[in-house]
Amino acid sequence: MAAPIGPATTAIIKNGLRHGFLSAFKVALGVIAADTTFIFLVYFGLAYFITLPFIKISLWILGAIVLFYLGYLGIKEAFTKITIEQQELKGKNLFLMGYLINISNPLSIVWWLGVFGSIYATSNEKASHTQALLYSLTIIVGILLWHTFLALATHYGNKIINKNFLKYVSFGGGLIMIGFACHFVYNVFFSR
Repeated sequence: MAAPIGPATTAIIKNGLRHGFLSAFKVALGVIAADTTFIFLVYFGLAYFITLPFIKISLWILGAIVLFYLGYLGIKEAFTKITIEQQELKGKNLFLMGYLINISNPLSIVWWLGVFGSIYATSNEKASHTQALLYSLTIIVGILLWHTFLALATHYGNKIINKNFLKYVSFGGGLIMIGFACHFVYNVFFSR
């Protein structure tokens, strides 16, 4: 579930390539915290609310704003001087960045509250609340394992990557985020 390339995965990869494992892992922990938030929202029965038109449109708009901004920062970063040495990002809350990217992503919201919510509701008829919670925790562990692998892979991939490649990753990551933002805006106006 966590493997598809989207805004959160792009942010993890970009931070891993530019700043190493720890920075990528902090972003990943924020993403995982957002996923955990969604799982608990489903567990406590709040999945219904995303079907309300006002909420759905608000989520698409919020997600578009966050992704446009992050995309702009990625493109701007591509035109700054890049050093290959890994350094800790000071003054940036990478955990919060990962959390905001994922919690404001309408695709994540629809997936967790819509798809996972309906799967949970169906399986909840056959399982106790404790079993359902344990199933949810195994999903969180799987997401943690995937994102840890991704952070490690980008950390070690940084050893063979040059400055120009990092500029392309920043620029491409920014474009991907803006592309998702445009998709969200399109959904606000044309997919009702």
